[in-house]
Amino acid sequence: MHGSALDPELFHLTAKKACPPNPIAAPPPAPRPLATAVPHARDIEWQQVKSEPGGLYVLAAVRGHHCRVRVTGFYDSNRDRRVNAGDLVASSPDLELADNGIFRGNLTVGPALRLSPIPPAPAVP
Repeated sequence: MHGSALDPELFHLTAKKACPPNPIAAPPPAPRPLATAVPHARDIEWQQVKSEPGGLYVLAAVRGHHCRVRVTGFYDSNRDRRVNAGDLVASSPDLELADNGIFRGNLTVGPALRLSPIPPAPAVP
């Protein structure tokens, strides 16, 4: 996302993993704060987010020898800690991860996610 600086505290990341790798659906967006370095007990073991001129840079660790993971990024634009119209959201494609050992490069770089606004709910007559 380009434009003015984004607040890392408003960005949330959810993930689903499958070990061994199997096709998986994208996780729903959830208002769980990411902050600068936060441990989580679920599918993401550790994550970090930094604000950069072109958007946000997110680093996340997933435990498992050979897995597939999908992430959903959510930016709480209106700061209400809920997923609703006007907030920004995007999901990654399936990413295959393999633990090649600490000195063999375990970093898998996923595609940049372009967050899109959640459209308003249709009016009920």
